[in-house]
Amino acid sequence: NERLDVMNKDIDIRFKMYEGKPIEGGGLGQAQAEAKKFAAPVAKDAPASIVGGAISKGDDLAPVKTQSAEDIYKQGMNAINAGRNDEAAQKFTTVMTKFPEHKLAGNAQYWLGEAYYAKKDYAKAAVAFGKGLEKYKDGNKGADSLLKLGMSMRELGKKEEACTAFKSLPTEFPKAEEATKTKAANFAKALECK
Repeated sequence: NERLDVMNKDIDIRFKMYEGKPIEGGGLGQAQAEAKKFAAPVAKDAPASIVGGAISKGDDLAPVKTQSAEDIYKQGMNAINAGRNDEAAQKFTTVMTKFPEHKLAGNAQYWLGEAYYAKKDYAKAAVAFGKGLEKYKDGNKGADSLLKLGMSMRELGKKEEACTAFKSLPTEFPKAEEATKTKAANFAKALECK
């Protein structure tokens, strides 16, 4: 019985300590629980990096440099010229999503199509060239986008859509380069477009 009483008192003391309540009479000959028993520990003489002194101001941190549209576009061009078409597609997509109104966004859209075309993913290339025509028709890649859209459709076996693209190029883009118009005419002739 005496042992059970001691255990019960011990358990009561432990619960009171856990709950932060004062212990009356000291219990089993133990000293009273300190009032600040559960205060947060203080790291005395610890290095500033551990206690946060080194990062309190933030003045010593280098500013995060974000890349410009020109930088990302240049990386995309370097990647496509090196045959890294997946990387190029990612870079051009970044330019269009982060900088949709930038002067290079239309070119990035065109080169995204070129990256897919180079990978022989003609369906994605057609979508990219189509979006380029829709969104950036007045840009400097409009005629090229229409030509490449026709070429993508030809590769997908969609003769009618390819012919429409090739035949409409001279009327849609009368100021297009003669070389682009000639390519479209040659592709139309090869497909026997009506």
